[in-house]
Amino acid sequence: IVARRASAVEVELEALLVRDGGRVLLQRRPADARMARMWELPTRERVAAGGQPRLWPVRYAPALAAARIGAQALLRLRHAITTHRITLEVRAANLERGPALGRGTDELSWVREQELDELALTGMTRKALARLERRPLEGARAFRSRKTASAARTPR
Repeated sequence: IVARRASAVEVELEALLVRDGGRVLLQRRPADARMARMWELPTRERVAAGGQPRLWPVRYAPALAAARIGAQALLRLRHAITTHRITLEVRAANLERGPALGRGTDELSWVREQELDELALTGMTRKALARLERRPLEGARAFRSRKTASAARTPR
C-alpha cells in the first residue's frame, strides 16, 4: 500500500523589514503556535486557502499600526514547510517613533543586526534576510552572513 501524499496548502504572507540604527524589529511566535517561540520578521497572513485555518495573524501587532509600509515589495520568495507552500513578500516599513519595547518583550523586540546569528530565527526569516543581504537597500547597511546555527534566546 502506497501512502498518498497530502495536497499542498497555499499560504500568502507579508512581512515587514523595520530598521532603526543598526537594529531590526523581530516578532516572537506564540508559545502555542507552530515554530513556537522562534523569532521572525513581523508577519501577517494575507490569504488563507479555502477553509484552511490561518497559520499567522491577519494583522500586524498593534505597535505597528502607525507603520508606513512601502508600496513595492523588497523581496518575494517561495518557502515550503511540510505541506504548506508559502509565498512571502517582504516590504520595508518605517515608524515615526519606534515602539517602546522592553528587552525580552514576548511580542516584538529590537535586535542588533550583529546579534541575529544568536537567535532562533524561523527558516523563512533566515532565507529572507540572506536574500536581502545580497541586494542593496537604500539607506540601510547590508546584513552580515548568517551561517551559524541559532540558539533560542531572548534578545538583549
